[in-house]
Amino acid sequence: MLSALLTYRSGDYQIEAYGTNLGDKDYVSGQTGNNEFYGAPRQYGVRASVNF
Repeated sequence: MLSALLTYRSGDYQIEAYGTNLGDKDYVSGQTGNNEFYGAPRQYGVRASVNF
């Protein structure tokens, strides 16, 4: 599974671009009896923050 995080910081400002499961693979993350639980699909986004 491939994930990535890119962060840019300048003074009090910060911007992040992230992605998880970039290959969009199906995988089992847990199991109980005959039930299987699948992991999250591809997710990506941008976060911004300011420290003051």
